[in-house]
Amino acid sequence: MSGNSREKDKMFDTKKQRIPYLLILLWISVLFSPLIKLGVYLRIDHIFFILAFCFLVIKRQFHLIIPKSVRFFVLFALLLMFSATVSALLSSFVTGTANFYFVINWPAKVLLNIIIGVTIINLYGQRFLVLEKSLRLLWCGIAVMGLIGVIQAAEFHHFIPNIGLNTFLSKFFPYKGESVDDLLIKTGGYILKMGGAGRATSTMDGHPILLGDFLAFILSMFLPFAHNVQNIGIYLISVLCLLLTLSRGAVVGWISGISVYLILIVCHSLISGKGKEIPRFITLLLLVVGTFFVTFQYTPFAEKISWRLTSTIDTLMNTGVPEERLTDRWPSAINALNEAGALGWLLGVPGGYSKSTDSQYFWFLVNVGLMGVILLLYLHVFLFSIGWRFFTTMWPTNQQIALWGLGYAAAIIALLIMYIFHPALQGDRLLTTLIVVSILLDNTISNQRGGKMRSPLRL
Repeated sequence: MSGNSREKDKMFDTKKQRIPYLLILLWISVLFSPLIKLGVYLRIDHIFFILAFCFLVIKRQFHLIIPKSVRFFVLFALLLMFSATVSALLSSFVTGTANFYFVINWPAKVLLNIIIGVTIINLYGQRFLVLEKSLRLLWCGIAVMGLIGVIQAAEFHHFIPNIGLNTFLSKFFPYKGESVDDLLIKTGGYILKMGGAGRATSTMDGHPILLGDFLAFILSMFLPFAHNVQNIGIYLISVLCLLLTLSRGAVVGWISGISVYLILIVCHSLISGKGKEIPRFITLLLLVVGTFFVTFQYTPFAEKISWRLTSTIDTLMNTGVPEERLTDRWPSAINALNEAGALGWLLGVPGGYSKSTDSQYFWFLVNVGLMGVILLLYLHVFLFSIGWRFFTTMWPTNQQIALWGLGYAAAIIALLIMYIFHPALQGDRLLTTLIVVSILLDNTISNQRGGKMRSPLRL
């Protein structure tokens, strides 16, 4: 018996020490890989994970670990597909045109990212500390991405010598969606949507709003990580990069995430009588405020950020440039829904809606109607519950790790706020991160409750 026990421990140690190559590939691809056009846009990790998933299905004869979150994501995709199919069929009868984007494209993206999550937890096993490895790799990647964004903006404004970073990024991460000529006029030669203010885009396909939304979600989720000097430094660099995107909606979402995280910590401290995390969080807040102050007072970026802030205030006071969301895009979407009548409000505008909506909620509303918006909200209620369940499950054994759940819950609220201003989930990198991290958190909850966690997670 003792020999068998030692043999099992040896096997476990080997599995624990195994280098997670696919995890490394995943986060490098999500953060830094250009999209590949193969009939549809794919990243490098998509191709490898599809092959790995097929291998696992054949090898294990369909006996795979399937967490509750996976089933919920599949149900969400199928319900969305059903609603979109009903909308498309009714539209084809009424107007002769149909919108099949939410019947095929979007559910396929969700299912593809489900495959990535399922492959990870089945390939590395339940006892492998896959969540810890994933978050560490993602944290390191965010440090690099944030630094790239800061250097990019500094080079664009000639605050540092030209090192060719923007030329490189323009080649591999060009903005998709506008003609090259328009982009050249806007960016002074770079095929990046940086605008006259030189907004940071880093590796997010030349789009500052995609970068801002991604960073706002990540910085909300990783609030518990900023607990020592090294991690706080990484966090503050990423905060500066977020500010340099000049994305107002993303910054508002991130501030909302911070606020929710503080509220959750305070409420739990009042109930449990343990508030040792509050001073640490207040220290982080003071450092963030200090970063704002130093940026505004002592860095070359102050003028650009101040310009964005001033222009926003002028717009709110009706003395600046009109806000297109309020004057054009949201009213246009509502008019299209009104013209379509009850069918449009319930299932989306017949034939689809070709204009920009500047809102995740309006994007769903005009394409899949109120049914789609209800599904979207229900999905995020479930995701918030994953964060809360992770917190309550891990708290008795590891209170510091349990805070990861609160950070994730705060990030979900940050997304719901950003959805008002941005169709954030049109960014494939953010969608992958949301789904994969959700599956890994849920898998860890199941392992902890089943007594399968052989080693404690650590920061």
